[in-house]
Amino acid sequence: MKSIATLLAVIVFSVSALTVTPSVKVTSRQQATPPGIELETKVEKVSSAIVTPVRQPEKAPEPVAPVAPAPRPVNVAGCEQWRGAVSQYGWNVDVALAVMKAESGCNPNADNVADRHQTCMGSRGLFQIGCNSTSFYARMFEPQWNMDAAWSIYSKRGWRPWGVCTSGKVNCF
Repeated sequence: MKSIATLLAVIVFSVSALTVTPSVKVTSRQQATPPGIELETKVEKVSSAIVTPVRQPEKAPEPVAPVAPAPRPVNVAGCEQWRGAVSQYGWNVDVALAVMKAESGCNPNADNVADRHQTCMGSRGLFQIGCNSTSFYARMFEPQWNMDAAWSIYSKRGWRPWGVCTSGKVNCF
């Protein structure tokens, strides 16, 4: 089907690209004529089509691979690297670090896509902020945004939203 469509397109394009150039064809009778009689010369106007070659469309450029997003920070120093940042909030720093360790291993890149919430799936970052907990979910891999979201949740409900606290895995209360 594709080849038929291509052929039709070439034919249509070729017909529109034709240029007709008139030419003159001279014919004469080459017979013996009696003296005093002129030869009859016949001039006919003939049209001949000169076909201009059809230029094929250039091949479309190959698609460019999408640019990968910038790499997120890698956790190399464990939970203590976050102590200074966590201490900027009004919670118990040791409990907050224990929650971070239990939730993400203190890895800002932690991504739990299977974490089921009421309206969505997934939790991200240091405190594993749920997809339904913030309007800035896309930024939850950024440590400062994640901690700000965790503080916002904590300041309203304490440690109850974190399963590691309610399950007893971390002594939060």
